[in-house]
Amino acid sequence: MRFGPSSGERLRMGLRVLGAGVAALALAGPGFGQTYGSVPPPQQYHPEKDTSVTAVNQRPDANRLMQMRRVHQQMQRFAAANMERRRQLLADSAKLLQMAAELNLAYQRAGEADLSLTSKADLIEKLAHAVQEKMKLTVAPE
Repeated sequence: MRFGPSSGERLRMGLRVLGAGVAALALAGPGFGQTYGSVPPPQQYHPEKDTSVTAVNQRPDANRLMQMRRVHQQMQRFAAANMERRRQLLADSAKLLQMAAELNLAYQRAGEADLSLTSKADLIEKLAHAVQEKMKLTVAPE
């Protein structure tokens, strides 16, 4: 008494079903399972990483952007102030050198110290102290 198909019959039925599936895939073409216009994902694609938001790839919010702009503008102002200070230092140093050379020449001509030479020396000393103080200053964020 036989209750179902024999093993040979089962194998033939399986091969027929498998052949029909392969034929259907061959007729469907290379785009089987894809929608029209879709692009296959690149190699080494990890969709779980595509939507993850971390501190590294998170876009700053509006408050953080405003703060970053303020800091950037402040740094630009500091740089401009330092450049202006350097320009003034160069000009004052050149003026100091010129005044010292003139004082030296006047002292050599006169041969001895007089009141006009003393006042010139005081001006040179004041300018030298001003240059020294400017050299100590640097504008920078706290």
